[in-house]
Amino acid sequence: MVGEKRVRTWIGLGVLVGTLSATTIALVQAQQYAGQIIFSASDADVGKTQGALDSLSLGLNRYTGMEAFDSSKYYEGRFSNGITYAEILPGKLGYPYEPETNFAWGGAATGPYALTLPVANDNNLAAIEDFLAAPSADKLAALVETIVTEVPELGEDPTLVPVALVFQLVPGQHSMSTQVDEYLAENPTTPSDRLYMIGPAYNDYYAYHQRDPAVPAQNQEQMMARLYDAGARDFAIFAYGGDSDFGHEYSAEIVERSNRFQREHPGSKVYVVDFDGGLAEIRRDPGRYGFSDNFTPCFADGLYLDACPDDRLYYDSVHPTRTGHEAIANLYYATIASGYQGPRQFAQLPEMGRLAALGPQSEITARLERSLAGASVGQAAAGTAAGSTGADGLDLWLQVGFGFGSRSDNPVAQDFNYTGAHLVAGIDRSFDNRATLGLAASFSGLSAEYGGVGGESDLYAYGLTAYGGWRLGRLGLAAQAGYAFNQYRDVARATGFPQRPVATGSPDGDTLFAALAATLDLILDDLKLIPRLALVYARTTVDAFQEEGSVLFDFRVAEQEVDSLRSQIGVAAERPVDLPGFGASTVRLSLGWEHEFEDGGREVLGVFPNGSEQFVQSDFGTPDAVLVGLALSFAFDQLKPGTTARIAYDGRFGDDGNDQLFTVAVRLPLN
Repeated sequence: MVGEKRVRTWIGLGVLVGTLSATTIALVQAQQYAGQIIFSASDADVGKTQGALDSLSLGLNRYTGMEAFDSSKYYEGRFSNGITYAEILPGKLGYPYEPETNFAWGGAATGPYALTLPVANDNNLAAIEDFLAAPSADKLAALVETIVTEVPELGEDPTLVPVALVFQLVPGQHSMSTQVDEYLAENPTTPSDRLYMIGPAYNDYYAYHQRDPAVPAQNQEQMMARLYDAGARDFAIFAYGGDSDFGHEYSAEIVERSNRFQREHPGSKVYVVDFDGGLAEIRRDPGRYGFSDNFTPCFADGLYLDACPDDRLYYDSVHPTRTGHEAIANLYYATIASGYQGPRQFAQLPEMGRLAALGPQSEITARLERSLAGASVGQAAAGTAAGSTGADGLDLWLQVGFGFGSRSDNPVAQDFNYTGAHLVAGIDRSFDNRATLGLAASFSGLSAEYGGVGGESDLYAYGLTAYGGWRLGRLGLAAQAGYAFNQYRDVARATGFPQRPVATGSPDGDTLFAALAATLDLILDDLKLIPRLALVYARTTVDAFQEEGSVLFDFRVAEQEVDSLRSQIGVAAERPVDLPGFGASTVRLSLGWEHEFEDGGREVLGVFPNGSEQFVQSDFGTPDAVLVGLALSFAFDQLKPGTTARIAYDGRFGDDGNDQLFTVAVRLPLN
């Protein structure tokens, strides 16, 4: 079936993320699935092969000498002393295990292979070709019975090659491609909320002597394509072809094909469970993961079922123990969690940089508009409260703000919640109440917590903005341009590994932004209505960086950026209120709508230490949002004319999340 060396490699890699079976990862779902559909080999077979063999009267146990088919020493038809990772993983991802969705057969390769028999000239064995297309165990049993009846020595001489070939062909005729065909025949339309799991390629190499690594990778890609066309969207590939040049080349091939598949199939996600990167680690220190360094199979010591110690890795010379299966389930979970959390989380970093930069930027816009609006109001109290001295002047202003918000989960973006604060200081000069020029510096801090399996990051942004405005009668125009340098401190990604739960990185980046706005003052007695149109552009870039701290999934993340172009339309209503003995106040209420014309898609590549890349295409779409604002401005008689204070709330409520900002500002005339 398979050789001991490559099987030990396969299992050792699975142990990379395992401790004892009592060790569990927090039941927080990386992605919500309703269930799983699995197409695989003996790694996930829960009884199909054993049931087919038990129905035959060939005495295969006696003649092949393969302990794997003494069913009394195996747990209920599984190739182990306990349940498989296919049965364990659902509990970690939050959906029930359904036996009818497990199509795995022991000995299965990714695709069907035709074998040339040493006795091919014997006409009595011509029917052997039918093994590869046998639709059922019953037909398979009938074929075997016919062959042995016609060639009785096959049941008497265990040294004849055909007996070993029968041993291989009985379970192996149900290839993974055939399993997919059988599933689609019964389910021509497949649900998109399931995880579709495709097994490894090691039987292709060791059992069927395939030497072209592109063949099993192509088989797996074709399986995904057929399933995708029927409705499937999320896939997990057990990507392992053995500890050989073939296996390493196959791993690189399936990663490349998986990335291309995601690009060519919108909405698809492929989790590549790649074991090559963990091989050296498990060989170096197996005890670190709760297993002994005694790699002797329990079978060799006569330890069967519960008598096999939990710290043993191998059950027979081919298959893992139940704790080995727990380790494989942990690795699947970690791959899915990290694949979801890693590149998707990193894809959100530009969004965070944009939030930090545009918070102060939006406040500068508001500051400029209030200054220009105040100059046009023919009432001293309202004008003073709005921040205009009514003459040429040089003003200094300072603002502090606190905000919080969230971004919602979608198929290509990690959800997160954030809190933030900023400090903005500016100086501007008015010219004949018709023009204003200014410069502002800002510091922003943003702290985000990610959903899914968890993670967090902190961001510091240092910004500089130039702004200006011009007024002609009741029409006002404003413009600004700015730059922010972003430091993403301690971007912590939850890995899903109990031994190394957090991986961190500290990249830098920057944001460029610009805005244009036009307003029109409409005076209705003491009420002023201000319609507004605006365009806001931002480009945020995050430098490439290497994270540290995980075991297998330390990502090297490629440089990434996002472009955003937003339009805003709205109206504000202002009304002055006298405060006898104190001064005057202005109440401002604003409502608006925002549409994002462009929220640039970008590719994010997480590069594993072994060189394979986890690809994600992030495109947040073009969300719409409702804008709400409420502000109170104050001018006090006891203070120098032109001195003002302002308290404000601004909210954005969109289909991609929400942002809420509270600010306090003061303005001091310098002449």
